[in-house]
Amino acid sequence: MPLETERRFYEAHRKELLQKYRNLFVLVKENDLIGVFPDAQTAHREGVNKFGLQPFLIKQVLDVEPVNLAPIASLLVSAGL
Repeated sequence: MPLETERRFYEAHRKELLQKYRNLFVLVKENDLIGVFPDAQTAHREGVNKFGLQPFLIKQVLDVEPVNLAPIASLLVSAGL
């Protein structure tokens, strides 16, 4: 599964990340916290600068993980459903 190492790292360190970086965006590559950013765009820019087209994880550090249904809705709209 893509980014599985990064997801595991995030979950393993979630409590600590919440204490230090609540509501900020973290950039994770493999088992490393690369940086913490005020917004996803800045985190993405840094990820592309450092890793190019290699995959990396950007995640907002939140108490409760949001349920994101927008991609499904977007697919349905683009499919004309």
